[in-house]
Amino acid sequence: MDDENYPDVKFEYNPDTAFFMALERLLKSGDACLFYGDCIEHPKRGERLTESPDEQLALLKEIWIGKEKMDKLDEEHGYLGWYFLSICPYSLTQKMYDEDGIFLRWYVN
Repeated sequence: MDDENYPDVKFEYNPDTAFFMALERLLKSGDACLFYGDCIEHPKRGERLTESPDEQLALLKEIWIGKEKMDKLDEEHGYLGWYFLSICPYSLTQKMYDEDGIFLRWYVN
């Protein structure tokens, strides 16, 4: 659709909604899940969440501050991704497979 052929149609993009929609697809695929850890002290130590994808999304939404506040934190600290690296206790982990497609382990990003 374009403005010329559909002048009355307006699309709105909400980055928070888009983020959670994409995350939901990843979690429900079964090849990714949330990982809980102490993001400041030991970002690679912690545990993979075993809750359902919907429960994992709910946990993240409880502490979500939104794109606007995240952008402000990034600007204040001069670092892209400040919220996820310094404040958010969750990260994304994904399944690693060998060249034959056999599951090896979970990989924490």
